[in-house]
Amino acid sequence: MRKTADVVVIGGGVNGCSIAYYLAKKRAGKICLLEKRYVASGPTGRSSGIVRSHYTIETLASMAKDSLQTFQNFEEEIGGSAGFVQTGVVFIASEKDSAGLINSVSMHQRLGIRECVLSRDELMKMEPLLNGEDLSCGAYESDSGYADPALTANSFCEAAVREGVEVSVRSPVTSLKVESNQIRGVITGEDEISTNTVINAAGPWGSQIAAMVGAEIPIIPSRHPVVLLQRPPQWRNPTPVWLDLVN
Repeated sequence: MRKTADVVVIGGGVNGCSIAYYLAKKRAGKICLLEKRYVASGPTGRSSGIVRSHYTIETLASMAKDSLQTFQNFEEEIGGSAGFVQTGVVFIASEKDSAGLINSVSMHQRLGIRECVLSRDELMKMEPLLNGEDLSCGAYESDSGYADPALTANSFCEAAVREGVEVSVRSPVTSLKVESNQIRGVITGEDEISTNTVINAAGPWGSQIAAMVGAEIPIIPSRHPVVLLQRPPQWRNPTPVWLDLVN
């Protein structure tokens, strides 16, 4: 089937779904979102879901600060739920990493992120079950926590549909149509969509999409192990998210 669109977004993870939503919200024209399997079927659905503003790169920290505000007001701003739980996030560091951690906190505070440095004693008081060996200090941001990644992506997708986005799942992109070095369309197994703008939000498969127009993106996917443990019953609830930079 032949279709037309002002923008085609490839990839139905949290990035693709949120991009499609905000484009439609800004009235960027007819938006189509293509996903080869189902929404959040890739890395989004396997994310550990930590929502934090603590990044060592200022641009990322600033973006994360804005993102956190969206999670805090998700139901009012986007609609639906992101499953966000504000628990606070703690980064713990050894002596050799403490200077870098303190510098990052200073930068975050300048950006308006609510974060402070805690001493070893303050961290042990916060959680007596911590292994204090080699522990020097920590960074604590109280506004952060965790969310449900798949729920977040699906809520963005539903909000995008309400804004008029056409979402097609189980629609793998087979090729991109190029004429005179310009994008002219996207071809899937069932449709050909005429468009002059394509957004590649395919994540680990982004290099495959780029290769369809002769572009090279050096993406090398790698597995990221996640271990699930039973939370000790004596821990307070909600328990902060702990990020261990020592071990």
